[in-house]
Amino acid sequence: MKPTDRVLIEQYKATEDNNYFQTFFFRYHTLLWRKALKWIRSRDDAEDFLQDYWFRLLTGIDKIQFDDEDMAGRFLSASFICDVYDYFRARRLKTQPIDEDVLQRLDAESRGAYCQVEAELNAKEIKEMRSRIVEELKPADKKLLVLYETAHVGVKELAVRFNLSEKTIRNKLCLIQKEVDAKLRARLVAVAILCKLFGETIS
Repeated sequence: MKPTDRVLIEQYKATEDNNYFQTFFFRYHTLLWRKALKWIRSRDDAEDFLQDYWFRLLTGIDKIQFDDEDMAGRFLSASFICDVYDYFRARRLKTQPIDEDVLQRLDAESRGAYCQVEAELNAKEIKEMRSRIVEELKPADKKLLVLYETAHVGVKELAVRFNLSEKTIRNKLCLIQKEVDAKLRARLVAVAILCKLFGETIS
């Protein structure tokens, strides 16, 4: 008997064995690929969209919901459509599906033709990813970290500004930086996993 989606996800979370997520990924990627092509119409844009979708799903894996049979298909379908809606709302494009014949031809031509996520992110991309994480911090933590890392305000001056001891400022900065680095590592791990999975679709 094939394992349910819940079993695959729970095993992946418990063991960090990528094989569990890989099985889950390949269970749904073809269906989602066809949906992306149908709505977005451009193969390149559909590939980018689908990679972003799986990245959000993997980094927010605790949010995956399961039905009475412990499968996540309905959740994936609903979240996918919500993301498609957000995609078009952001770009203000018409959501007319492409002709079915064109879809079938594109699908046949592009089997295994996902754009492969680069195995190594360059320094600029990592910096941008870290900046997005900083933007998600609590306002007070974000302000302290930005003053220290971007405005280059020293610990002594920060202590005066925040009316705290220098030791407290150092401790706060250390904790904030650890939080940012932990989130960054998690996202880089997600990129590495998806790089492998999307790479296997073109092998």
